[in-house]
Amino acid sequence: NAPGRKDVAIFNNNGLSSVKLTKNVRVKKLNVLYAYSGTINLDGFQLASTKGPLIAGGKVEVNEGFLQSWGWTYIQSGGEVDASGSGSRIKIGHNLTIKGGTLTAPSGDNTRFIVKGGFNLHDGGVFNHNSGTVTMSPKGKWSGTTGAAIRIDDGPGTGRNFYNLYKSGPRNVTLTTNDIRVLNNITAIGNGKIRAQSNDITIGGDWDLAKSSNFVAGTGTVIFNGSSAQTID
Repeated sequence: NAPGRKDVAIFNNNGLSSVKLTKNVRVKKLNVLYAYSGTINLDGFQLASTKGPLIAGGKVEVNEGFLQSWGWTYIQSGGEVDASGSGSRIKIGHNLTIKGGTLTAPSGDNTRFIVKGGFNLHDGGVFNHNSGTVTMSPKGKWSGTTGAAIRIDDGPGTGRNFYNLYKSGPRNVTLTTNDIRVLNNITAIGNGKIRAQSNDITIGGDWDLAKSSNFVAGTGTVIFNGSSAQTID
């Protein structure tokens, strides 16, 4: 039987075979440990974890399904989440931390990959944007000036850039450690701000703010480097 809402689902070296969902599954917590080398294939279904999952081994293949968590989500060295399959979605109700692991994002619009906390890419972590949109919409826990973090420890580069960055809601997001690069568009709606502090933002597409107060530059610089005409709205 599949685990339920009160269960902790653990994948380790006691069971190395791959699994495929045949229905929606919600667990208390998902732990994919470093010794696991199989694949968890959502195959069009939802895999939800009330507490933040730890993915430190194997591969979670979203595969047209929906990966959802309400807690702090960790993708650590040895772990991989692949949401490149058509129609795949990810929604994280807390912080996302990629520390040595790999996340390939869903493609598509601002409904496909939603983070309700901070986006933290530590040294050695890999984020493949897949020409998709990261939507940051921090919830009430991230009130205050700083709000939620955008942390890209190694700075811009392959496996560390955004494609589209979409900021919504009343809370702020703050660039905390380094410059960022957005290869296509930046959009900000709602009352929340993108705070650059002393960090630079390089953008290859359009810059669309609902109001001028949606961006606080600090001492940072916005660099427009698109290969064709870019708009500022």
